Amino acid sequence: MMLLDGKTEVGITSSEVPKDGLKYTYLFSERQCLYCVPDHPILAISTEITPQELRQFPVVERGLSHKITPLSGTKDLLHLACSTNMEATAHLILSGNFVGYLPDHYASIWAQRGEMVKVNAPFSGVFCQISFDHP
Repeated sequence: MMLLDGKTEVGITSSEVPKDGLKYTYLFSERQCLYCVPDHPILAISTEITPQELRQFPVVERGLSHKITPLSGTKDLLHLACSTNMEATAHLILSGNFVGYLPDHYASIWAQRGEMVKVNAPFSGVFCQISFDHP
């Protein structure tokens, strides 16, 4: 991490595991949910999607440095892509090949244009705390 290495003086993160040597100041929380494109086959499931049903669809993993979602590290999901940033996650979702987590406020632009929809999976929503970090 650049803060711990002395390469930067401050950072803004959603890290769920505090790192020794850093001070965290809470800024805000954001809700993250599973998203996909409107014609994704997961939407053919007419009921609320269960974790078992989700296992049959490729999911964008958030990466080793950012395991904040309930699905992170789940071994029996089809994690065929990995991204540590929202931009790449959004593009993988927009490809139509994946479902993945995005903050609601970030996904809203595509949702408003009808290019992305929230997956009906009540187990999947998560609130992340965003903080200002410094040594």
